[in-house]
Amino acid sequence: YGLEIRQLKNVLFITYEDMKKDIKTEMRRVLEFMEWPELSQKKLDALADHLSFSSCK
Repeated sequence: YGLEIRQLKNVLFITYEDMKKDIKTEMRRVLEFMEWPELSQKKLDALADHLSFSSCK
């Protein structure tokens, strides 16, 4: 069942490990998936800092 869901175009899988490794890349994937415009590097950096796991503690 899980493999079938991964093939759907309206489902995006993001893993904790991928986010921990490179959150900016995963953020870009979400933006592209949602068909939202790209963020400037400054906004992307600020959002990455805000969403980092260390800032969530």
